Amino acid sequence: MDVEHQLVPALEQIETVLTPLLQLWVVAVLGRRRSLKFFWVFVLYLIADVVRTAALWLLGGSASATIYRIAWIYSEPCMLFLHVLLVWELIRLLYKAYPGIHSFAKIVISIAVVASLLVTVFSAPFDIHRATTNESDHMLLQLFQTERVLDFMLALLIVVIVGLFPSSRYDGKRIRRHGFLLSALFASAGATFLAINYGFNSDITGVVALGVQLVLYFLWVRVFLAPEPERVPPPSPEEVLRTEQLNEAFLFLARWLSR
Repeated sequence: MDVEHQLVPALEQIETVLTPLLQLWVVAVLGRRRSLKFFWVFVLYLIADVVRTAALWLLGGSASATIYRIAWIYSEPCMLFLHVLLVWELIRLLYKAYPGIHSFAKIVISIAVVASLLVTVFSAPFDIHRATTNESDHMLLQLFQTERVLDFMLALLIVVIVGLFPSSRYDGKRIRRHGFLLSALFASAGATFLAINYGFNSDITGVVALGVQLVLYFLWVRVFLAPEPERVPPPSPEEVLRTEQLNEAFLFLARWLSR
């Protein structure tokens, strides 16, 4: 038990230092590739997360500190807003030629946001193994529940949207990989908050979550450092027709959801 108590904080400290460094490495790679303007929301998210991490640890020094929790609670809604913007940026880049996808995505993202708020407001008391001791703990758990629903729904939306994109299009391969990594990031965040809500050890859960993030940011570096894909011949008339049919299908679904 003593080994666990010493190992978990040490791993947390190491991962807390490495994560911002990898995030800044991703930004540097995007700058080297002259892609900052294309992924500007992603860059904003990475920089905001680096600044926030540094501020939180300067304020509290530990996730168990009260000032750390309070600062996290009031800054997390801004990060959630950036999560939504990240999905919108991904769809804009991937389907810039197909406005029907934009209409569908806007409606589904709105549904995800509303659903996460409704689940938090109207759900039964949290099924956790420890009671909240004060108002900040109660707000913290509410925020965990909101984020887990929203992140899971956004992750699912990304998988559907990116998975349906024609993989033969040379200009979409890197963006598709970025999308799948983004989906994995959201899904891991949702799973982390779900585990904490249901009573798993928050320190160990946090260490695992940070470890997953480290792997994902390293994969982002590899994706953006990879050579530019070779250009392929223009899509065939059949591929164009299939893409147009997909566009029409999304437009129809968007109209149906909006009624």
